[in-house]
Amino acid sequence: MKKLDSRGITLIELLATLAIIGTVSALVIGIIVTSMNNFHAAEDSNNIRSHANHIIFSLTNVHQRSSEYTIDYINEHSFSITAVNNEGANTTTINTYYYPISLHVDNGSGPITLTEENSIHIDLTDEANKKLHVQLRLTSDSNGRNDEVTLNPVISRMTKAGGEE
Repeated sequence: MKKLDSRGITLIELLATLAIIGTVSALVIGIIVTSMNNFHAAEDSNNIRSHANHIIFSLTNVHQRSSEYTIDYINEHSFSITAVNNEGANTTTINTYYYPISLHVDNGSGPITLTEENSIHIDLTDEANKKLHVQLRLTSDSNGRNDEVTLNPVISRMTKAGGEE
């Protein structure tokens, strides 16, 4: 009789090895996909917060350095600020590209909402406009977990317009 060669592997051993490799691969791919989705959600959240902070920073600078300014609606993703100071008028466009903007300003006499039909004009020679309650909402168009950021800062000015004390 012929002796069996014990150096090879059986079909059962091969199938068991392939099953184990397939299971481990499926688990690893699932972990990688979940990690990438979490990374993209965090990145979207950081981007939308960064845009919101930039808009508030721009509004604060204009509020502190101008004698008056007007915020005009351009489209759902952008608006312009025309500021008037001692050097003349300067227009800045704020564009969030992907995030629709909702902006409300309240100087104590009631909120004003920025819309296509309604601009927001702030005259800083009026004492009532030195302190503004602002509500800024940016909404993400993507299906991320953090799809909206709302900021409610108070923008104030300590001096009168034109640098007078």
